[in-house]
Amino acid sequence: MNRTFRIACATLLVLSLTPVIFAQEIKPFFNETMSFSITWKGVYVGRVTMKTAVGQNNQLKSVAKVIPTDKINGIYYVQGSFGAVWDYAKQKSVFAYEEAYQGDMYQKRSYRFNGNNVAVSKHEIRFTEFSYPHKGKVSEGKDNYNLSTDGYADLLGAFYTIRTLPKKPQVGDVEKIKVLPAGSRKILILQIIDKKTIDVPVLGKKEVLHVKTALADPDTNKIGSGGSLFFNTKSQIEMYITNDGNYVPVKMWTTLPLMGTVYVNLASYSQP
Repeated sequence: MNRTFRIACATLLVLSLTPVIFAQEIKPFFNETMSFSITWKGVYVGRVTMKTAVGQNNQLKSVAKVIPTDKINGIYYVQGSFGAVWDYAKQKSVFAYEEAYQGDMYQKRSYRFNGNNVAVSKHEIRFTEFSYPHKGKVSEGKDNYNLSTDGYADLLGAFYTIRTLPKKPQVGDVEKIKVLPAGSRKILILQIIDKKTIDVPVLGKKEVLHVKTALADPDTNKIGSGGSLFFNTKSQIEMYITNDGNYVPVKMWTTLPLMGTVYVNLASYSQP
């Protein structure tokens, strides 16, 4: 619960490593809107929406929201939003934020990137996902500090960095990229374990790559249990992404404590 989901949309994806600086090319998926449905035990329990658009000064702006239904609100907290600004010419993160709410409790974090440093700001009225209404005293904390990033990116920035790299992914590839989930240094590991053709309800028949993801400590290389601001997972997050140059995530799944497997499926996708 104290890490970063992006997920569903931001820990999202996919398939390469060291950033390469391109000409200032605008990819078709730099302007896109997508939504996902969240299901648990076959029941619809929420959705994720994400919109990305090209702004000024070679900047890509993304905003995503996680919206639960009443079936899960107050049982397992997933409501909130996250967003980022990414310089697609330099392939560097500029700004990112994440916010999560449960009643009047919340966790807010922001990250301002400047060269090889990032200013982290946190304001948290802490809570846990299984204790609503809150039975005990809830603590409040604020923290501001600087990190030496040395090539690290926020997860949404990493998502688009990966999608713009020229290397065509192949089954068996294991790629790594430096990320900052919840303001802590991690290595996002992506392993492509299979390739298949499936029917995607909103896209038709698509060839997809089966990707396993994991977060590792950059100093010890020890792999943790995954997790994010929105999902504290027992298992690594797995996903299918389209193998068509857009690399759209069409299905993701992971295991949550006490709840079992949760699925996140693409519900809509569009480009202008």
